[in-house]
Amino acid sequence: MLVDVMKFTRNSLLIPNELQMEVENGVYFISSIVYAYFLMFLCHYHLNNFGQCLDCLHTLQLVIAEHYLIDKDSSFSLLYASYDILGIAFQLLRDSESARQAFMQSV
Repeated sequence: MLVDVMKFTRNSLLIPNELQMEVENGVYFISSIVYAYFLMFLCHYHLNNFGQCLDCLHTLQLVIAEHYLIDKDSSFSLLYASYDILGIAFQLLRDSESARQAFMQSV
């Protein structure tokens, strides 16, 4: 069984704190591969494993840039949500310019 898309609703127990604000606006869809790499990024971020954190961020960027397993033509805009998640990751690392660029691609 493969999971292509993660669907989160308000008060979901599986959504990390860093994404709570996104879910507050209603249902939130995320590509499963983007979510997996974002979770790995968050794990290393919270464990202060900076090198691994940057590796996960780089892989996340590549996954999104290459649209790897992301249906860019989907009706619920998985690609836009992916750039939103990338922007959140950059914000956590206090890279405001990269976050801004990612957020600009999410609209």
